[in-house]
Amino acid sequence: MAAQLALYGEKPIVLIERTFVQRGCGVAFGTRHPRHMLNVRAAGMSAFPDKPDHFSNWLATRRAATAHDFVERGLYGDYLSDVLEQARYRADGGLISITGEATAIERGADGLMVHLADGRTVRAYQVVLAQGNLPPARPAWLGSRLLPPGCYIDDPWADDLADHLPSEGTVVVLGSGLTAVDAALRLDAGGFRGRILCLSRRGLKPHRHLSGAIPLHGQRTTPAPVLSRLVGELRERATMIGWHAAVDELRPVTQALWARMPMHTRSRFLRHLRPYWDIHRHRLAPVVADRFDGMIAEGRVQIAAGRVLGAEQSGSTAKLTWDARDDGSRHVEDAIAIINCTGPQTDIRRTRAPLLDDLLARSLVRPDPLALGIDVDQCCRVINAHGEAQDDLFCIGPMSRGTFWEIIAIPDIRWQCQELARRLAEEKPATRDVSNFALSR
Repeated sequence: MAAQLALYGEKPIVLIERTFVQRGCGVAFGTRHPRHMLNVRAAGMSAFPDKPDHFSNWLATRRAATAHDFVERGLYGDYLSDVLEQARYRADGGLISITGEATAIERGADGLMVHLADGRTVRAYQVVLAQGNLPPARPAWLGSRLLPPGCYIDDPWADDLADHLPSEGTVVVLGSGLTAVDAALRLDAGGFRGRILCLSRRGLKPHRHLSGAIPLHGQRTTPAPVLSRLVGELRERATMIGWHAAVDELRPVTQALWARMPMHTRSRFLRHLRPYWDIHRHRLAPVVADRFDGMIAEGRVQIAAGRVLGAEQSGSTAKLTWDARDDGSRHVEDAIAIINCTGPQTDIRRTRAPLLDDLLARSLVRPDPLALGIDVDQCCRVINAHGEAQDDLFCIGPMSRGTFWEIIAIPDIRWQCQELARRLAEEKPATRDVSNFALSR
């Protein structure tokens, strides 16, 4: 977003980031682990929609890789840092970065005041919320129970995920999606040689990308938003061109399709079809799928469908009880660790984020009707508690999925950022004087 604003606007830009590890990387691309790979080919990962070869060209200057390769997420983080630095150079002093946590936003007579945890404030004409995904929700069955120190892990991206675990035993991973795969590979790389149980409600794991397949251009017309009809058409198309291509064809029209769906249809999709859509739409890079499938074949990873009933301390481990989905049989696992890979919390009313708590308390934001994130309109304007779209407060990325649905991957987010940057650049006031945004206490 900052890079797009630097391209299309004349306004000063202040980028606030909670921690300084590597500018622009975030959680997903801040990882330095070589087994964490992009699940999109290099050809689809340009930061700029009108420069599709931007990342591929950058990559070619650093290694022998093609546009159809899957590369490490940490390498893509390096690319994003370079993109930000180039934007900073183009802005010629009009883009500054601040390390700190924004905890409150207050509307005043002359704009918005962003308050930081350390007491500093930043005055802004407009604010764009670009927070990415929230951490996973604490499981309801865990309640306030205390497990042995380090036994429950709510950060699957922690660098020391396997550092304090014995090399043998059972690790229970809550979830069986992309994050669960990452956690399993991270445990393996860290020397863990025990059993990994990936437990989810349906026991589904992500499919793999086809090696060397070239993505199709996709459909140009939006199908009717009738779920049974959509499933039938998708299956029919899959018999003709394969399911990978059939799903990929929907990419250009997915957001328009979501927008046309009545709310009750969206709700039915989330309740019945979302898990199956996710494993077909969000796939593993072939090399990652090979490693994960190898661990399954060796018996080191087990994927099960079931419902967790609870967990309690048992010496230095946790006894986790769950019921199998297929036959209702009850199982008890003696877990040395429980890793939460259930996916991000989406209901902003249940978050522990100070900024979102403040925005809710001030009635500046509200959850979207399906509690997928922050309610926004088609122009990314945040809708307040009174149902009014605000011209100075915006939200982009995964937190806007209630309106756009397909907005968690770079190919979609870059379009969103470009369009919003263009609109903001056309609005006044416009100035390069970054002193207007000077910090104060």
